[in-house]
Amino acid sequence: MKNISIALLILVLLVVGCSNESGLTDATKTQTKEGSTEQITKEQDVKKTSGLITEKLSFEDEDMSGTIIKNKLTKTAEAKLEMFIPDDVEKMDFLGEEISAVPMTVNMICSLFGTAFFNPSAMQELTSSGNMTAESGENFLEGYSATKSEIKFIDKEDKKLIAECTATGSEWEDIKFNAYREYKNSLFGMVIGKSMEEVEEEVAKESLSKEITHLVVSCLSPENWDADADDDGITLGIAPLSADNTIVAAEGSIATKAYVLERDEDSWEYFKGELVYTRNVGDLEGEERFKYFSNWDGYRIALNWDDTEPYPADKSNYGIVYATFTTKDGKSFEAKTGDDWEDCQIRPK
Repeated sequence: MKNISIALLILVLLVVGCSNESGLTDATKTQTKEGSTEQITKEQDVKKTSGLITEKLSFEDEDMSGTIIKNKLTKTAEAKLEMFIPDDVEKMDFLGEEISAVPMTVNMICSLFGTAFFNPSAMQELTSSGNMTAESGENFLEGYSATKSEIKFIDKEDKKLIAECTATGSEWEDIKFNAYREYKNSLFGMVIGKSMEEVEEEVAKESLSKEITHLVVSCLSPENWDADADDDGITLGIAPLSADNTIVAAEGSIATKAYVLERDEDSWEYFKGELVYTRNVGDLEGEERFKYFSNWDGYRIALNWDDTEPYPADKSNYGIVYATFTTKDGKSFEAKTGDDWEDCQIRPK
């Protein structure tokens, strides 16, 4: 996948007018073809061909081939690409499990190229923030309106078509996908043609067929939610679980409490101290609740440090969090974070 990404990036940079510090041009020549004059400039594996009516940017290597055609009369441009998918992308080892990176690769490439082709200025801003510079290159699409891009993903070994996407704009909604292979066990659960948000919501809805048996609460890393440089709090993950540990996106309400983490000076055992934070979240219902739900953490509830009651400075900055999830039919499940280590920061350090 790394080689495919590099090949695509090179083409994207040429389209939007970005290059690295070293020049790429090897040679330029002029040839006559059927009464017209074509100027051909070859830049490594990239060839620019200029005719009377069209101008082409072609790219070809072992991972990718493609052509962008500009019509000088209509001032429009179309792109057709082929990406060759190797076996180590179709099947890869991830933490001892065989999974496929094809769905993620297809979705990422279709989205990235769509942005570059239909909205070059946005891609220029993205690339110029790194070591690629927009000043040194020419925007190949300047003065032209992109109308369509087509990308085919082909098995590098057996040459069969895996998937394809056709875009008419830079937004995800402007891309149409066709998948010819199904990947049931894919990286991050991705599905060809579906965004991560769509996949997560589908998985969450499928979980509703399962019965909640227990609850887990976790404290995530500190986060910054405003414009300043300082962290503002942490996110709590409240996960209603089934017997097989599937996170269930059930409707209901959540009550949370945080206590200062104390430790006995004689036994060195931890225990909950003063109650310094309380928050109740109700009405987790309907489609709206999926805005707060993650298949990784369950319901994500913010614990803002500004809402923590002041307590002595010599006490720990960490606490023990208790959570209760109550379903719409009145069933309650309780859990707490670990009380023998410092994992829930409940105020700034």
